[in-house]
Amino acid sequence: MSADLDTNLDTPPPVVSILSRLLGLRRYFGDLRRIALGGLCLGAVLLATVWLSLPTRAALWRISHELKSRGLIVSIEDISVKPWGNVTATNVTWSFPPSRTEEISVPFVVDEVAINVSILSYLLFDEISVELDGTLSDGTFWAEFTQDGESSALKINVADLPLHMVPKIQQTMNAPLDGVFDFEADLVLEDNKFQSAKGFVDISCLRCVIGDGETKLFIPGVSTGMLAKGVMSPAIDLGTLKGRISVKDGEGVAEEFVSQSDDITVKISGGFHLKDPVGLSRLSLVIKLHVSEALQDANDNIHLLINTASTKAKMDPPDDGWLGFKLRGSIGRPKFMGIKSLSREERLRANREKRRERTRSRDQKRRERKATNAAKKAKKAKKKKEKSPKITGTAVETATETALTNAGTIPRSPPPEAGVGGQVFERPFVPETSSAEEAQAEEAGSGEDRAGTSETGHEPGPQ
Repeated sequence: MSADLDTNLDTPPPVVSILSRLLGLRRYFGDLRRIALGGLCLGAVLLATVWLSLPTRAALWRISHELKSRGLIVSIEDISVKPWGNVTATNVTWSFPPSRTEEISVPFVVDEVAINVSILSYLLFDEISVELDGTLSDGTFWAEFTQDGESSALKINVADLPLHMVPKIQQTMNAPLDGVFDFEADLVLEDNKFQSAKGFVDISCLRCVIGDGETKLFIPGVSTGMLAKGVMSPAIDLGTLKGRISVKDGEGVAEEFVSQSDDITVKISGGFHLKDPVGLSRLSLVIKLHVSEALQDANDNIHLLINTASTKAKMDPPDDGWLGFKLRGSIGRPKFMGIKSLSREERLRANREKRRERTRSRDQKRRERKATNAAKKAKKAKKKKEKSPKITGTAVETATETALTNAGTIPRSPPPEAGVGGQVFERPFVPETSSAEEAQAEEAGSGEDRAGTSETGHEPGPQ
């Protein structure tokens, strides 16, 4: 009994045993902490080494090469990548190839572009989220693109941008431009395709002015006439132009843009058709201009330009005095033409419609001829039927007798009282002769009789 009591006293309680074990491992806690800290430091050093040794030059070349393959000439001076996914590009220059030999390239320069990429969303939810924030010398630029696998969303906002800084517009028109340009787009891309996009695009130009009286003005896409060689234009006040383009299923339809000033009135309508890739999207805009009499009287070049405009650009009543133009082609290569001119697609469509119309006309004439011939045949058959007698009763017997007479015999049925039932007697057919023939026959017979008398001296008797 005492021995068991001593054994129980020597065995510590469970709680005391656990504490003693933890206290025994306490001396290893410091080692574990040092190992964890060392691992973190080593990972940080490796990450910093990889970050510092990133081939940014190679990345810049790769980015420029990919953009050039899509028709964009973009150069980036430097790029920096943050470990958490932020990318900053400095001095981004977007250049455009000249459309005329004497055209001077005017690039679009962005001082700094901050690109925020959500790596966590991509790793956890397979979603792409990219945000661009550009810093310009004047104005602001912001864009966001998100994609969740089934659809995408694109948002662009440009505010307070000087008109001459709008990409390519200064280079294309050559004449100085002044004004404030705003642009906003909000599109949802179903199936991640622009051709199924829906949303809206807002465009506005405040206090826009073009020309200075010393620099030639060129209209993009015009290859013939005075505008092809440029015209010296005075400063023309374009006023304020605002409008919205509603997009549905990739088709953009513009609510009519109207800008009116003392110098000129501008109306823009139409839209565009988005395609994939977006650079292949087609423009379909109509631009109407009315230049005031005061501006024409003040500038001889403008007066000559209006009076010598192509008949394809001059509009018919009730828009007398207006000039109309169509903006066609792709977004990258727009083309201006007179409102009465036909583009290549429109000419092909018109030719196809003419061929269809000729085919329809030919088929219609063929059907009309068939109907006319059928009507003539029916009318002829009706007349023939009306002319033919109705054969009934005695007429039947007469027709039968005539037919048998022509055949050579006439069947005759004896009367019942003759006692010969059912027999038919045939009478030889004696053709009828005319009176002239009968007279000739009698003269011939009398001649023969006279000849016989003269030879014998008496009339021949019976043998």
